[in-house]
Amino acid sequence: MLRQEQASDTDPYSQSRPVGGSHGWVTRPCRLLKHTGGPGPDSPGGPGTDQCPVISWRDTYKVSTLCRALGKLVALVVCPCVMSGCSGVWSLGGAPPGDDAAPYDDTSPSGDQSDDASPASVELPCLNCHASPMGRRRAAVEESGAGGHTFGGELLTDAQCRLCHDTIQHAWGSVRLWRNPFRPEAVIEVAGDPSKDPAEADKVSDFCSACHNRADYAVHQVSGDWQPACTACHDLHDPDGINLTLVSGLVYNRTLDIDKAVVFSGRTGSGSFDDGDPTVHDGICQVCHTDTFYHRHNGAGPAHFDGEDCARCHPHNAGFMSTDETSCLICHSRPQGDRRAITDASGTGGHALQGGVLVEADCAVCHEMTRHRQGAVRLWGDPNDPSSVIELGADPSVDAVAAGQLIPFCEACHEDVDFAVHQVSGDWQPACTACHDLHDPASANLALVSASIRNQTLNIDKPVMFSSLTGLGSFSTSSAVDPDGICQVCHTVTMFHLHDGTGAPHQEGEDCTACHTHDTGFVPDASVSCSICHSLAQGARRPIGGEFDLASRHVRGEAIGNADCTVCHEMTAHQQGRVRLRNVDDPENPASVIGLSDSPLSSPAQAARLEPFCLACHDADGARGAAPFTDGAIPPPIDAGLWASASHGWGQMSCFGNGRVFGCHGTGHGSMKADLLAPWDASQPTLEGDMLREQEGLCYSCHDADGPAATDIESQFALATRHNVSSLDQADGSAVECTHCHNPHEVTNATSLTDPDSGRLWTGSSEAFCLTCHDGSPPAGVSFPPTSPGTGFDKSVFVGTTHDSELGESSCRHCHRPHGSSHLAMLKDRYVVADYNEYSTGDGDFAACWLCHDEEDTIERENAFEYRHEKHVKDERSPCIICHDVHAGYDATEPGLIDMAYAVRRGYDSVFISGADGSTSFWIDDWENEGNCLVTCHEEEHDPQDYDPESLDTTDCSACH
Repeated sequence: MLRQEQASDTDPYSQSRPVGGSHGWVTRPCRLLKHTGGPGPDSPGGPGTDQCPVISWRDTYKVSTLCRALGKLVALVVCPCVMSGCSGVWSLGGAPPGDDAAPYDDTSPSGDQSDDASPASVELPCLNCHASPMGRRRAAVEESGAGGHTFGGELLTDAQCRLCHDTIQHAWGSVRLWRNPFRPEAVIEVAGDPSKDPAEADKVSDFCSACHNRADYAVHQVSGDWQPACTACHDLHDPDGINLTLVSGLVYNRTLDIDKAVVFSGRTGSGSFDDGDPTVHDGICQVCHTDTFYHRHNGAGPAHFDGEDCARCHPHNAGFMSTDETSCLICHSRPQGDRRAITDASGTGGHALQGGVLVEADCAVCHEMTRHRQGAVRLWGDPNDPSSVIELGADPSVDAVAAGQLIPFCEACHEDVDFAVHQVSGDWQPACTACHDLHDPASANLALVSASIRNQTLNIDKPVMFSSLTGLGSFSTSSAVDPDGICQVCHTVTMFHLHDGTGAPHQEGEDCTACHTHDTGFVPDASVSCSICHSLAQGARRPIGGEFDLASRHVRGEAIGNADCTVCHEMTAHQQGRVRLRNVDDPENPASVIGLSDSPLSSPAQAARLEPFCLACHDADGARGAAPFTDGAIPPPIDAGLWASASHGWGQMSCFGNGRVFGCHGTGHGSMKADLLAPWDASQPTLEGDMLREQEGLCYSCHDADGPAATDIESQFALATRHNVSSLDQADGSAVECTHCHNPHEVTNATSLTDPDSGRLWTGSSEAFCLTCHDGSPPAGVSFPPTSPGTGFDKSVFVGTTHDSELGESSCRHCHRPHGSSHLAMLKDRYVVADYNEYSTGDGDFAACWLCHDEEDTIERENAFEYRHEKHVKDERSPCIICHDVHAGYDATEPGLIDMAYAVRRGYDSVFISGADGSTSFWIDDWENEGNCLVTCHEEEHDPQDYDPESLDTTDCSACH
């Protein structure tokens, strides 16, 4: 039985007059309408009648309703039966309705008195037309009014149609809806299908929300750019009436671009949201889903509350987002699409404080939920101040960018306990999520340490067991079969705890954080932590701890502490692949830090960068006026200006280097050679004191036969007599080094000598330079060999002698070579000192003398000594040195430098007589040209032997010298 409503004179939509009884709307044809142009004047419905010969009286009411809706705006309306052969039209005829003329007949038209045509059985006007297709438009309802859009599922009435539809321009081609049915003022004109056209759907969503408050019926939230409107799931009219709540029988899947059949006949069980039928996937939830983990359009995915009421956890008023107290856990205790489960159903394995279980409120502390299930994880930038959002586009456990985004997020809560990010070598730097899983239901590890960790170097995931701080399951295991400690799974270049179980044993099973604390980024901070690590090789880096015990070293104390290391090493980026050095004059200035990109032992360019670093300590004020290290030693000063112009201060001869191609000092720690010289690891000598450990070994690397220095010094020090710079030569107790004569930080080719007393550039004469050592009181660190011809003899007496005055300021170098010689006493030529020497003129026994003196004049001819040179040298076979001290004559008036003291010291067969000594045993008077000798030589006594030569021939040496 149709629900009938009493017409009212005040009903704005009514154009019928009330009648007695309760028959409701008067549904007789309008008397203004006349049917003309039908089949013929004699047939029913011919010209001038108000009946159509094809359609019933009841159907003509459709035209009457149309007239009533349009008023007098339309003069002619084609008969609705034209498809059945009628060519007539309905036209407005007769007088307009007025007070004295009812516009409607109260009686049924003649010729149609059937029950079907009776006024009591005629249905509502909207249903008369829209229960059938109207042109391209489908039927909106059934004839009974079922399938419409009423509250509580009632049958539709004409008045209810007009609650939503504006009919002023009805039949003009558009559906026109009141934007707000409660305030029928503004109109929405729908031109397309809102079930498929997003623009039209959006229009209708506003219309729907006027009655269906969005607080109760929020629009579904999905991933992607397109967001569904109400009409994506609901049909505003559903004449088929198979589904609950006007859910459409066909729903358009935009991703697949197809219509999917929907059955929604119950909230649970068969025909519910997804009833789990493996052959027909027609649940309202699943027909659209293409990338969810559950309830997909093709039935794929594991079972998930199949046949249950989805709206229990995913209510309409939350846009179908889960909202009840455990709803996060209900979904996320299982995988969601390609996302793993992040907790278990009880809430364990999550990220709750004090290791408790998670509840819904805990999730919302970190997660921003306004766009939940739209493709990205959205977190509050600071959970303590939820005003900014971090949107992750990738998995932070494997993606460095996403991991970096999470560092400030993690620090927002963990800043109070100072968890610094781990510092490692290389370009990639781990973030918190490299080791920790923000949710990890499957792991038994402490502190949310992940069950597996990505080894970035090997590009593989490594399983981790971290169940204890010490012992089994701690930071590192000693098992090479299953190395699964949290430290070792990533390590590929460390000395200890390598990913494959190799490496030297190092505190196995101990708590690594005792030395490597989290708040220092796991950089060791114990008092000897630098030595603990660096006493062994660290990856490709050599162990340096033992270098501080070598022959020469920085820091001469008993123990090296971290304070000594940080004098030179800048540590803010420790373990990031580079050695970083600070300038001691400006240690806190980041701009002064030298970050080496290669080893200065192999790269001249990197070695050259160290000069300002070295000079910062070795300048006039040392380490800002103080000792840099704990040993209290002040660094030897180097004049930066002199170094810049020194021969070693240009090109590749920098401070630091390998000692062969460039640079002189091969380490800042300690060296097996003197003065930290390179190579620091010179091979251990067969004989203690091998020259490879000393200065000359370094000097010879350049000053040898193949350069690059212009002078081959090495070959000179290999000659028969030499300055004893070699440690092998110094086995007799002698000592002298290259740097006693040459300061490598100051000398140039033009000014090559250094004052052995002060170590600064020499500015005096060549003769005075030699006498700084050969004056009987050598400088500190210089000592003569006990067998040296000049040992114990003060050669400063040479000053003012004939040789001195005649030869000038370079007198020493007239006879001697400075480095080494093939002859006695580093002389430039042969000089025999042996007694009983067989001599013949021209044999070179005294060639050193003949560099200046003429041999024939001296030996063969008469002179102040008469012919006694020939007698003594040739006949008696005595060397010159028995009578002549070339460096001095104790009697300055004796031009012949005759002094027999040397002969006495050397043990020659000579005996002084008549109280004479080496200085007084011979006398000559230049003016009287006579003299005598008081000595017994070769068993021949001179007591005295007088000399009275006929002539005196002297030579002025200064003519040539």
